[in-house]
Amino acid sequence: MKKLSFISTLTLLCLLLSVSSCKKDEAAADSGKGNLEIEIDHLAGTEGLVLGTKYVTAGGDTVSVSKFQYFVSNIVLIKSDNSEYVVPQDKSYFLVKESSVSSKLLTLTDIPSADYKGFRFTIGVDSARSRMEESERTGALDKGAAALDMYWSWNEGYIFFKLEGNSPQAVSMMDTADGVTLHVGGYGYNGSPNNLRTAEIISANGVATVRSNVTPEMHVIVNVLDVFDGPVKLDLAGHAMTMGGTYASVVADNYKDIFKLSHIHND
Repeated sequence: MKKLSFISTLTLLCLLLSVSSCKKDEAAADSGKGNLEIEIDHLAGTEGLVLGTKYVTAGGDTVSVSKFQYFVSNIVLIKSDNSEYVVPQDKSYFLVKESSVSSKLLTLTDIPSADYKGFRFTIGVDSARSRMEESERTGALDKGAAALDMYWSWNEGYIFFKLEGNSPQAVSMMDTADGVTLHVGGYGYNGSPNNLRTAEIISANGVATVRSNVTPEMHVIVNVLDVFDGPVKLDLAGHAMTMGGTYASVVADNYKDIFKLSHIHND
């Protein structure tokens, strides 16, 4: 009986040590940091967007897209318990271009280990960053390099969203046919419209498990045809050219909901 009692005690002690060790390992993993990738795919309907290909909008217009790009900024990651992690601003500005494969992979580094079910972000460049010295606007915000064609020199501000192409239904301000120019900017400064928009993406099932040894990937799809089919169906015959003004706000309201989560990879 004494021998059995000793074995039982020893087994219990080992079990407690094992559980304690596991808890320490889990705590160590949870206190670490890792990376998170957001991969973006542009679609036209159910197919991958192909620049120069003709598509039909919800309003019945035929349109081909020659340029499609926009800013993603101020990313906030949402954990499974609804708490949030704000990505440091200096690491939270991206310029996504259909013409650049690498720009459609957003890599967030030094993210606290946790389970994330989604994220929130701004489409555009916030007023505070827009008015900073140029030395504070580098990388994707460098108006002399990466953002060269995403900045209005005459208006001293970033173009948040740009879609260009052609449509037989389009008539530009100069009464010439075909040209489609949807440029949206304006952050509410000095009487300009505030066309900054916020989008939120939440997973219906599954989470991104960020760990020091696991870099999950959130796969986001963006349907370019949804830009023409939001709260307002865009009429290219009447509004083929938008470079600020009232109609830019209509376009912004349309594109704020075009971002959808497809799936999450945790390997």
